[in-house]
Amino acid sequence: MARKDNIERIYYILKKQDIITLDISKFIDIIEDKGITTTLKSIGAWKTTGARHTKTSWANPYIWMLLALEMSPEIYGESVIWLSDKLIINRIEAGNMYTGLTNAISRFKDKDWAVMAKALNYVVFNRHEAGIRNTASQHELKELENLERQMTFAIEFGYIKTFNQFIEDLRKMWNKKYNSIKENQLKLK
Repeated sequence: MARKDNIERIYYILKKQDIITLDISKFIDIIEDKGITTTLKSIGAWKTTGARHTKTSWANPYIWMLLALEMSPEIYGESVIWLSDKLIINRIEAGNMYTGLTNAISRFKDKDWAVMAKALNYVVFNRHEAGIRNTASQHELKELENLERQMTFAIEFGYIKTFNQFIEDLRKMWNKKYNSIKENQLKLK
C-alpha cells in the first residue's frame, strides 16, 4: 500500500491535469479497494510491459517526478534550487518590468490600472483572475516579462501615445495569438 501522503500528492497531480474529477476521499477509497497500481493503470497513469528481466514501467511524468523526488534527496535538492532560481526569479523579473510599465503608463491622462492588468493577463494567459500570476509557469512569467518590456519600450519611445492605443495594441496581440491557435487547430481537424 502506498503512503497516504503520496496518495494525496498523486491525487492533486492527476486533478490538476484534469485526468480525474472525483473528490479526494473517493479517490482514497478507490486506492484502498483496488490498490494504487491497478487504479493508476485504469486511468492510464501507469503502465507495465514485458515480464521478468524485460519488464519495464511507465508512469505519468508528474507522478514519475514525485517518485524521483521521494527516492533521491539529491534530485529533491536540485529541484528546490531550480524552482527558487528559475521560477521565483522570473516572478521577480516580471514584477520589476510591471513597475517599469506602470511608470511609463503614468504619463497617460486616461490610464486605468485595472484595465491594464487585465489586458496583460489576457494576452499571456487568455483569462484574468485574482492571483493568476502566482500560479504561472516559468514560460508564462517570461512571456509576461517580455510583453511588459516591449510595451514599456514602445511607450517610452513614442510608438504608443495614449492609453487607448496601448489597450488596442494588446487587443491586437491577443487576437493574433489566440485566433491563430484556433485557426491552426481547425486545420488539423
